[in-house]
Amino acid sequence: RQAGEYAIIDDLAPYTSTELVEVGQRSGQTRLVERTVVQLPNAPVFKTDAGWGGGHKLSVSQQVLNKAAVADPAIAAKIINNVTQSPTALQHLTDDFRQFAQPIIGQLPAVGQPAVRLKMTGDLIHVGAVPPQVAQSLRTMGKPLKSAVISVRDEDVVHAMRPAKHSPVDAAWYLDLPKHLASPQAVLLDMQKNDGTLMFVYPVSGSDRTKLVVMTDRSLKTKVDGQRTRVDTNVVRTAQVVRLSNLATPLYVLLTGKL
Repeated sequence: RQAGEYAIIDDLAPYTSTELVEVGQRSGQTRLVERTVVQLPNAPVFKTDAGWGGGHKLSVSQQVLNKAAVADPAIAAKIINNVTQSPTALQHLTDDFRQFAQPIIGQLPAVGQPAVRLKMTGDLIHVGAVPPQVAQSLRTMGKPLKSAVISVRDEDVVHAMRPAKHSPVDAAWYLDLPKHLASPQAVLLDMQKNDGTLMFVYPVSGSDRTKLVVMTDRSLKTKVDGQRTRVDTNVVRTAQVVRLSNLATPLYVLLTGKL
């Protein structure tokens, strides 16, 4: 590899370890707690917060993305992009998302059935990252991201897959969300509200396209694996089938790929 390049990782587990660190307590005493350390080849060391080993709760993929969420966006985008180029690592990330989203989708009523009120917990899962070239383009345009990581909350699953949604995507397609985020046909910047919203675009058939609406720079007070915290991230809010003509307008700026 050349300096500054990142290896494609087939399995993250060999690059993770734990270490014991001392933390203070209100009593003035100290205690030893565990944290997870991730050292990818030719990349900065990622360490979780002290006391958050995460090994018994979080997959290795989620541990890496949790730390990447607070890393420099340019570095995090490149590292996660290389991780998701590995079919094995990407499948692990997809499996994590399916375990998160499938039970929520299963609670939604069928089309034509009465609406139900679901209790939202604020749980959140990371599903990928903004492509490096998109992060760089936004920085050049004076719109740098706070974080490169892309996430989904339980309420976002409901919003994307609710029965009343116009032209929704198939549930099986949605459950492969990490795979789609890793290989968009194009990424557009929505200029209508000047809020940094991104459109990830995918071919369907003819002049139809699937779009994923990613709201950028969201500071969320949420739960990550049951822990209440605040994170800066980018959120997949909507998945929908649209006409190509709706996207090929001056309202959207092409950042990468082609329509």
